[in-house]
Amino acid sequence: MRIPTILSASNATTTLSPYVGQQVTIDALNGIIYEGRLSLAEGPSTDFVRHDLSRDPNNILAWPINIAHTDDEGQWSCRQNKPLSTFQLQFFLEGFRSVNKRLKLNPPIETKVVNNILYFKIANAQGPSSFMRMPAIMLEWELDQLEELFEQRVQAVDHLMTVVEKFDTSPVGLLELKKAYQEWTDHLLIRGRFGHGTVATLMQQQMHKIPNQAILSHYLDLRYPIVNETHNKQREHTRLVKALERLPFSGDNSIEYTKLVLKKTYPSLWQEIILFASSYEHIDSEDLRTEIPLTTTLRQLLNSVGNNDSVNFEHHKLRSDQIAEMDALFERDHELARIMILAHRHLYQKEKEHHWISKAQFLMREGLTALGQQFVEDAILTNKEEIFNYSIVEIIKLISH
Repeated sequence: MRIPTILSASNATTTLSPYVGQQVTIDALNGIIYEGRLSLAEGPSTDFVRHDLSRDPNNILAWPINIAHTDDEGQWSCRQNKPLSTFQLQFFLEGFRSVNKRLKLNPPIETKVVNNILYFKIANAQGPSSFMRMPAIMLEWELDQLEELFEQRVQAVDHLMTVVEKFDTSPVGLLELKKAYQEWTDHLLIRGRFGHGTVATLMQQQMHKIPNQAILSHYLDLRYPIVNETHNKQREHTRLVKALERLPFSGDNSIEYTKLVLKKTYPSLWQEIILFASSYEHIDSEDLRTEIPLTTTLRQLLNSVGNNDSVNFEHHKLRSDQIAEMDALFERDHELARIMILAHRHLYQKEKEHHWISKAQFLMREGLTALGQQFVEDAILTNKEEIFNYSIVEIIKLISH
């Protein structure tokens, strides 16, 4: 949207409350808000990065990423500031090793695990770490390499979904799950740096070549159509609302009562709602042990009952001369075309991954807890949730015994 924005500023309203009605200046590059209106400066964004902020433990690191804590070794971030299961830690630790090797990072990204919370270093006294320098490294790649990395990520997501949907608990099946989940984790650790830091920079460098930038996204949607997962979810939302409207009970009933009726009388519809809820990101959705927020999803569906909401997914209409102009530009400048198409695909792929990976996490939890329950019945475990304390290799050993 090209609007300066500072994300993850959870205390912004409190901090800025004394300045209500006054002007402030946002330095979105460094994550700083200044009092008053400051004069603007022009030049490459790299000239304005405040590396000095990373040397002061009392300041927030001037990079678009959350800081978990600062110590004598530097500043550290984490996937989420809570303990992960042993099952998942193995994948993230191996994922960082894979990223170091794939991008030939020197020095490699440093990691540490404290109370099952995984931290990775983002800065030290010398400045940003190898993790934060990943975009600069990928910007030196040939476009072919970036396109290949993206295709590998698409294949990794598709492979993971295929594996988790069948969820084979045999030793061979679990090894296949290990491989698929590892492939996805490797790309997950690169994805943010690939999109925001690399592809977005390449795209921005090319934007001056496009006379009418306002139509770019509409043109890409027209010429390179991609299934929009959010639109699919909105259509599914509408379908489920209509199904609920046909049921012989009021939307004013309590959530718990509605759950009970759906489970006992309309089990098929209940399972559809569970699958619908499973593919939405939610708090702690990266933690396999966290159950999906069924109550929240059901409440949203019931709130829509009787509203007759309709969603229009029609694309913006482009004139024939606008299409011809963009066609000629893309034909004339292949590098421009490839970068814009890659950025376009990345945008939709990331959106798809938000839904698909949430569903994959749900299916993995279901499969693992079912296997954990079998271990309980076989007197191998005392609680089915204990299965998340084991790596896949250890789980295979439990099966063998």
